[in-house]
Amino acid sequence: NPLKNETYVFLMGKTRVNKYELQDMSGKILQKGILTKTTGNLLKLDQVASGTYLLKVWMDDKLQSKLIQVLR
Repeated sequence: NPLKNETYVFLMGKTRVNKYELQDMSGKILQKGILTKTTGNLLKLDQVASGTYLLKVWMDDKLQSKLIQVLR
């Protein structure tokens, strides 16, 4: 799913805390942190250039990875 004008990704889960990493395709970590339901589980992408990225999210101590495309 390409992201065109959106600057946020909403992360859904039953967990209290989501740890995430956003990596470029070379493996360089561009963003990492912790998102909580009280902050809306929103990952801000307005500083990310067009391209394909790997989004890793840990929910309930389980890792989920997803390729995302950002189009500007």
